[in-house]
Amino acid sequence: DRIRSTARRLRLYEAAEAEAKGNLPSVPQPAQDVAQSENAKAVRDSLGVLPPEVRETIELAFFGGLSHSQIAEKLSVPLTTVKSRIRRAMMQLRQTLKQYA
Repeated sequence: DRIRSTARRLRLYEAAEAEAKGNLPSVPQPAQDVAQSENAKAVRDSLGVLPPEVRETIELAFFGGLSHSQIAEKLSVPLTTVKSRIRRAMMQLRQTLKQYA
């Protein structure tokens, strides 16, 4: 998610810079597309190894845009449980994604 977000900001910045100079925005390079696709696959694979309740919490937080308290309410679990699940998942994802680096 961070990689996708950073790549999007970079593209928006480059497009704005090109527009300011009167040039057309640059076209993404095929190599960048492949790298981004590989990164997305790595993240999907890493999410797949998480326990279902932890994966659901991560999906609600990062893809659903819900706050920790909103997730706790939606899942009917204590706020501390939500925070623990997210922390544990982030640590596990970090370890899993190191294999792809």
